[in-house]
Amino acid sequence: MKFGKENTPSSSKNQKNVISLAVQILQFATVQNDLMGTMGQAAMEKFLSKSLFFISIGSNDIFAYYHSNSSLSKQDFMFNVVLTYEKHLKDLLNLGARKFGIISVPPIGCCPSHRIYNATGGCLEELNDQARAFHATVDSLLCNLS
Repeated sequence: MKFGKENTPSSSKNQKNVISLAVQILQFATVQNDLMGTMGQAAMEKFLSKSLFFISIGSNDIFAYYHSNSSLSKQDFMFNVVLTYEKHLKDLLNLGARKFGIISVPPIGCCPSHRIYNATGGCLEELNDQARAFHATVDSLLCNLS
């Protein structure tokens, strides 16, 4: 299995009602084109430069990896997901997005839907560790994009 790609377990093909970030960016490109037609290039660029783009991704990818029987190591999985995330952020920058609100992956091992997998009913620290690793890697990525 490949994670962090368009064929990830968390893609819309494998989870109902999930729209991948790649598809959302394609939809945004359509909106951007419509704005350019309506407002003109300069006004559209000014409008987008003042807009705030909130992004929250990673939880579904981590859940899917946890529940898969993937031979991919955790490090390779994280590398693939973050590499894809970087590509998507650059795509948004190329489309005119300038201000981002990045919402990190919370301690997903404490979600009730996953605590049932722990015999004690406590948090799954393995998932929380992956969430922390994702946060640290994305933090580094964002510093390099600035």
